[in-house]
Formats: sequence, C-alpha cells, structure tokens
Amino acid sequence: MKYPGAAILALLLLQVSCRTGNGDGTWTFVSMPDFLNVDCDYPEEGWEDALGYILESVRQEDPDFITVPGDLVMGHWDAPL
Repeated sequence: MKYPGAAILALLLLQVSCRTGNGDGTWTFVSMPDFLNVDCDYPEEGWEDALGYILESVRQEDPDFITVPGDLVMGHWDAPL
C-alpha cells in the first residue's frame, strides 16, 4: 500500500463518524504510545500491575477513540544511531 497512514486515518474517521460522541458535539480521546512493541521482551516481571494501571486509566476516561501515533509514523529501534 502506497499510503498506509491515509488508510488508517480513513478507517479512524469512519469509525468516529459512526459514534455519537458525548452529546454536545465534542469527542474525548486518548493518545498513547505504542508501548508494547517487538523491541521489548514481554512479559517482564511486574509489568502486569503497571499495564493494569494504564489501561484502567484509559477506561476511566471513557474515550470515543484512542490514537497510537507510533503506528502511523512507523517508529522503531532496530539499530543504535
């Protein structure tokens, strides 16, 4: 695919357009990093509590959608600079 970011954005907008939001025309969203990536060993001891805290915090925000910008920019840590 020539523009994968455009396809992701189009799907996101389609999904959001199907939601009613919170009734006053505004959306609530959460932006978070791609913190579970292939460059990290998982599971590390003690991660479950931290992951639970992060995901519960996101759930309590009750967002209309979540963005993960790392997936759009294809950031990676393959080799040292």
